[in-house]
Amino acid sequence: MLDGAKIESDVGRLKILHASHLSRRYALEDKILKEYPPPGRSSG
Repeated sequence: MLDGAKIESDVGRLKILHASHLSRRYALEDKILKEYPPPGRSSG
């Protein structure tokens, strides 16, 4: 039973880390697109 609790704890921690990773990734993608717009597009 203790192993199951440890696994659930680890899964919860990994879900939080995954969400943090995605948040940082999307923030970086937004920053890149704002600073380096694709050719042929204006920056706004």
